[in-house]
Amino acid sequence: MTAAAPSTATLRVLLVLLLSLHALSSALILPTLPLLPALADGGVRKWAFSALILGFGSTQIIWGILADRWGRRPALLTGLLLFVLASIGCFFAADLAALIACRWTQGAGVAAAGVCARAIIRDLYSPQQSIIVLSRCFSWISAISLAGPLAGSMLVGSSGVPGALAAYGLVGVLALAVAAIGLRETLDTQAMVRLPPCGWRDIWRHPVFRVYTALTACSYLGHYLFLSGSAFLLIEQCGLSTIEYGAVLSLCSLLYLAGTVICRRALVAFGLRKTVCGASLVGIAGGGAMGLLALSGIRSAAAVVLPYMLFVLAHAIHQSCGQAAAMAPFQRAAGRASAWLGTTLPLVAVGAGFLLAPGLGASPSALPTAICGSAILTAIVAWGWVRRDGEISQY
Repeated sequence: MTAAAPSTATLRVLLVLLLSLHALSSALILPTLPLLPALADGGVRKWAFSALILGFGSTQIIWGILADRWGRRPALLTGLLLFVLASIGCFFAADLAALIACRWTQGAGVAAAGVCARAIIRDLYSPQQSIIVLSRCFSWISAISLAGPLAGSMLVGSSGVPGALAAYGLVGVLALAVAAIGLRETLDTQAMVRLPPCGWRDIWRHPVFRVYTALTACSYLGHYLFLSGSAFLLIEQCGLSTIEYGAVLSLCSLLYLAGTVICRRALVAFGLRKTVCGASLVGIAGGGAMGLLALSGIRSAAAVVLPYMLFVLAHAIHQSCGQAAAMAPFQRAAGRASAWLGTTLPLVAVGAGFLLAPGLGASPSALPTAICGSAILTAIVAWGWVRRDGEISQY
């Protein structure tokens, strides 16, 4: 760690809070989607979830530029303040349109948190260490998210939609307080002067960035499809209660936690590329089972949830490895590399989800089949591109 680094405990708490904003956007909010007023069309209501993802994806480039020019701390504090104000707006939103607008603004704040968190990790650690640090952060986030879905479902049951929205906003308030009090600037301006310039073309031309961005995007696609469609499939079509659905999301968090632990051990034993390739086989097993069970006509929550657990296990490994490895070559442009990575993931996911939306709503087998396709794409990237261009030890 550099001399500019905050204390280890403060840094750990801050990184977990920043990265948990994205995870809790699903854990606390998904159980509220079937209860949103004004529209009965589930496809339209899902924009209350997708609006945050769009705000998250469409603003990251701006935050990346600001984080590299202003520094991590000013960009982060600005984004977190936006998030807190938008959370207040969500709580008092009078209709669905206002809620969607505030959710988009929340997404912009979450984008600042994610971009700056990854850039801070790259500022303070080597590429190999960054994977371990990010994986540990994801472990803590998974542990927090274990209680999130159940808490969200209980808040919906006791306080309605506003209760879940208020709880999500309080996480942002806590992150803002910790960042304002405990974070010093981590961007080394003297090192920036010594390093060669790095523009967006340099980032996208680099094979390491392209490889690991493709890996994380393909895996994230399946995860996004499950998050955006599973509430309607499992609650409305398979008959789960909101509490039972919350338990499913908590189980996903538990498997994600296990995946991050396995990731760290596999990295030591097998190295980065073999770990990624092995995880893709686990994802294929889960996604393939989901698709086959759905196409065979089996309609039950277990036929969806149990195979998805394997997909989540692999997804945890791909995100831990991919997000950190994609930024390995870009010490000077960590903010912009983080931003381009973070932009690509949700835009690919939301774009594919939009194109697939008519089919996903037409049949209960469509969502499992789409997740199977995501697992196949991830494996193709892992065994093709990662094996060839995914080495980062030289950075």
